[in-house]
Order: sequence, then structure tokens, then C-alpha cells
Amino acid sequence: MAMGDKGGDKKLYRLIKQERGRLDLDQVKCIKEEEGKVLVDEISIKQRWRRYFHKLLNEEGGGDIVLNDLAHSEGLRDFGYCRCFRIEEVIRAISRMGRGRATGPDEISVDFWKSADKAGIEWLTRLFNVIFKTAKMPDEWRWSTMVPLYKNKGDIQNCNNYRGIKLLSHTMKIWERVVEMRVRRGMSVLENQFGFMPGRSTTEAIHLITAGRKI
Repeated sequence: MAMGDKGGDKKLYRLIKQERGRLDLDQVKCIKEEEGKVLVDEISIKQRWRRYFHKLLNEEGGGDIVLNDLAHSEGLRDFGYCRCFRIEEVIRAISRMGRGRATGPDEISVDFWKSADKAGIEWLTRLFNVIFKTAKMPDEWRWSTMVPLYKNKGDIQNCNNYRGIKLLSHTMKIWERVVEMRVRRGMSVLENQFGFMPGRSTTEAIHLITAGRKI
């Protein structure tokens, strides 16, 4: 295949992309232990990732992060005056979420709920109201899938050169979005609040402090 041929550049780019994709798939197949021993069998590799992320997530603080041991808040029971979630709120929350995202352990995507008919959204709204009234979420929502992604620098077989991405239930994310919309309507945020605010990242605050400006 000559570079000058019609469509040659596109074909070459496609071949490089395919080769890069195969390389990416192999990145997690050989991982080193802390002492440097290379692991090749699947069971040992999974155990190594489990130990690595457990240590990473629990290296700060006094107790281990175990979701099943977290007590749910009883506070929602006291809010008897709060009205039930309406189907319009659920539809609005779903519309604000993007398509094509990787799914969590339940493999139910936002695309499914975006394509659901009125009966499906009504069922989801009833589920959210049951969770709201009982202050108990489904146990399945406590599970997530941890995916290691290479940072494209350093030893490719070293766990420290990967960042973990947790894939959560999309249905739970919709529930969180509905609750967040309620909370934001009932609160006011000061202008000097940074972090988790649209257009006001903590990086911006750092730059302002560095420049000696008053926030």
C-alpha cells in the first residue's frame, strides 16, 4: 500500500489504530508484584489488582472502605413534608445524562432509560420514591466494576502507573441526579465556592491565589 494511493492515509491510520488497540488490551495482562515479580496468569493478576486498589483506597483514614458496612442515613425519614418525586423530575435528570457511557455491573445503560416509554419511566419514578421513603437503596447499587487505565507513562507493568475508574450503576446515577436537582433548588451557593461547580474548578482558585488576587 503506497502512501500516495487514494485513501492510503486513511488505511494506514486504521491499521495503526487497530495495532494500538491490541497493545492497549495487552497492557493489563502482565503485571508486576510489589517486589518486581511478573505475573502472567489471570487469577494472580486479579488478586494483585485487588490488593493494589484496596491499599490505594484505604491508605488514608482510620478504617477500611467497605460499602456494605456503611450505615444509611435515617434523616430522610424525618422529611415528611417533602413531596414525592415526579416523573418530570426523572425525565429531566435522564435528559441531562450522556449516551454511550460504559455500564456498571448491572449492564443497564442510560441509553436504555432514554429509550424507555412512559410506563418504564413511571416504574423508575416509583422505585425512586420507595428508596426515598425507606432510606434504603438496592444492594446491587453498592457494587462497582474497577477498570485500570494506563497513564501512558512509566513502566507499563507497574500498577502505580495506572488510574482506576469505577463503573457504577447508571440507574443509581439517575437517582443521584434527581436528588441533586432537588438539593440545588433548595440551597444557595456563595460566589467564592469552588469545586464541583460548573465553570469554577479548584484549579482556577489556585491560579487566583498564585496571582495574588482576592477571591
